Amino acid sequence: MSSSEVTKKALVEMFEKLAKKTPVDRITVSQLTGACGLHRQTFYYHFQDMVDLVEWMLMGQIKEAILSLDDAVSWKQELDRMSHYIEAHRDLYTNLSRSQMRIPLDRVLFNALYTGLLSAIKELSKGKSITKQELCFLASFYTTALIGVMRQWLENEPQNPFFDTARRLEILMDGLLEYSVDRFDRSHLQDYKEP
Repeated sequence: MSSSEVTKKALVEMFEKLAKKTPVDRITVSQLTGACGLHRQTFYYHFQDMVDLVEWMLMGQIKEAILSLDDAVSWKQELDRMSHYIEAHRDLYTNLSRSQMRIPLDRVLFNALYTGLLSAIKELSKGKSITKQELCFLASFYTTALIGVMRQWLENEPQNPFFDTARRLEILMDGLLEYSVDRFDRSHLQDYKEP
């Protein structure tokens, strides 16, 4: 591991430690670098700002949570692994969700779940009349819904285990994905029948 990676990981670990007891919006670059025993400028050598640090941290965590095994994973497995990871790091994710860092949090979660959902929807649409734009729309719609439920849980119900909520989402969405693909397919068939 390069010295740059070591420094970035040290900054992230300290950020996580501070975020357990301090609202994320109040953590400053000076406070973070001081707690690490680094100069303030060292932070800017590795990250543009705190949002950049949070995105880098989250991408690493989500990658670890979802892609911890070398096998290909379905969107259900992604959601399951992510929900267990978020549950294990509940304080950090709740703090991020209740701060201005919810935007990078949403962005990273969206990117992590979108690809899996898009693949699932593509698989369901084989042999059907559905456009690429419709596939992307469905994946975006359901990913946004998942993120919304995650954020609501983080902000309002962190006392309940998230993987219970994730399991309900999985049951609900499994049938809805198929239904949505069929609806788009039928809408194309009706377009062809009309004069």
